[in-house]
Amino acid sequence: MAAGPATVSLFDALFRLIGLLEMPEDVETILLDLLQREFLYRILRTPAAQYLLQMVRLGTKSNKVAQAIEWLQQNYRRPFRVKDLAAMNGMRVSTFPSSFPGIDGDEPPAIPKADATP
Repeated sequence: MAAGPATVSLFDALFRLIGLLEMPEDVETILLDLLQREFLYRILRTPAAQYLLQMVRLGTKSNKVAQAIEWLQQNYRRPFRVKDLAAMNGMRVSTFPSSFPGIDGDEPPAIPKADATP
């Protein structure tokens, strides 16, 4: 996770994006797409852009962790093995938990001893 100073233009774009919620008929129009693009552009103009870019660059450690988090969010009710989740994302079980700090803002997940064996 990254935090930093926000600019007036970033807040302006955010407020206009939120304002679309009050106009449901405009949400389906090109306005939503334009405001989303502007908001993303404003974020990319901040120092936090480097963290966002790391998460979307394919093959980076941050991208692999983001993919694992997305899989967990979509499949949290299904049983899984940590070694399988690590393998899905091209990571080793031994390094998988240590990949999380600094990316998702949380401590690494606890891995039961029985599941940590390859």
